[in-house]
Amino acid sequence: MDEKIPKLRTDLEFFPVQQGRGRFVFVKDSLGLADGRLIPFPLFEILIQMDGKASLRDIQAFVMRKSGGMIIRKEEIEALIKKFDDMFLLDSNRYRLERQRIENEFLSMKIRNCFHCGRSYPKEPEELKKMIEKIIEEADADSAGSNSSDIIALIAPHIDISVGAKVYGKVYSEIKGKSYSKVIIIGVGHNLSDNFFSVTEKDFETPLGISKTYKDGIRALKRAAQNIIAETDFAHKTEHSIEFQLIFLQHLLKGDFEILPILCGPVKFLLNGEYSRNSYLKKVKPFIEVLSDIFSQNRCLLVAGVDLSHIGPKFGHDMPARYIEPQSRRHDQALINAILNKSPDAFWEESKRVDDKYNVCGFSALSCFLELITRDPLDKVAELLDYEIWHEEATNSAVSFCGIKFLR
Repeated sequence: MDEKIPKLRTDLEFFPVQQGRGRFVFVKDSLGLADGRLIPFPLFEILIQMDGKASLRDIQAFVMRKSGGMIIRKEEIEALIKKFDDMFLLDSNRYRLERQRIENEFLSMKIRNCFHCGRSYPKEPEELKKMIEKIIEEADADSAGSNSSDIIALIAPHIDISVGAKVYGKVYSEIKGKSYSKVIIIGVGHNLSDNFFSVTEKDFETPLGISKTYKDGIRALKRAAQNIIAETDFAHKTEHSIEFQLIFLQHLLKGDFEILPILCGPVKFLLNGEYSRNSYLKKVKPFIEVLSDIFSQNRCLLVAGVDLSHIGPKFGHDMPARYIEPQSRRHDQALINAILNKSPDAFWEESKRVDDKYNVCGFSALSCFLELITRDPLDKVAELLDYEIWHEEATNSAVSFCGIKFLR
């Protein structure tokens, strides 16, 4: 084995978990290669030393220090590194070959298969329908005041459906039995880091069937704004923020509809210090203009699948979520008020005020959403349907989310 060892993959997420008296780290891998693994904390401490610069001797010395000076043979370290590599935790040749195989396979496909069926929701169509119907019934949402032309846009969560069921139900009960010719679904590109948007011409398959993409619309977006759209659509492969919306749309809408699946990248990072609405619009204006034209067509529904604040140790804070929650709630409320008032400027100003310290993962998608909804804001009425915070006790962390409808 080479003296220099492969570095830890940068596209993995790690979350602390307590099981009895044992401390573990849960691995989240969007590629699915290492997803769901539990690593004992002492091994995780060794794993994070692998930064691409550390040598085998460096790792050996670290392990010896952690073990109180116990002699650790070179062969033991080599075996441990191989174990990490076998688990696809390292950015090695083995991992890169497997990643390339997965990417090539996805890029050659005409259909984006459901990724989260059987994981986050039932794979069997009838079971899925029952789940959705139960969510709608238990939401106790009354949409009797709306007609098929009233609802033009929705903001829904993308948190796990079992966690956000009440809010999902309140949002999607609003469109039960309605019909639209096209649905623009704006999601968060959790694995999109190199550009503002990712679009795909792939049709989307779920247990409830295949939804066709509006390919002419996708191609128009590419022609107008190719330089701010990711070169490939690989970010869509495992993304849940669109998939979760689609199963509700497929079950509840009447008739056929085409979708425009759009993922948004991290605007704060991509704007590189010029964190303002004006800077954003300078970059994305051609994209927004084409998308706005599509949205203005008759019988088009706009949906954003987003969550709000992410607080606690799981998301980089140095204290439990309960100590941060009063401030993050106020921040969420300010963002929600900006949305309800159809004010993109206020939305950006509030995020800039706190320097996004509460990790609002839906900010990029909501920024795009607001530009579309405010092209002619006077004829649109917004209403907050619900707001919730989910607490993940195992990690002392929390995520907030809301539901909003727009009527004309």
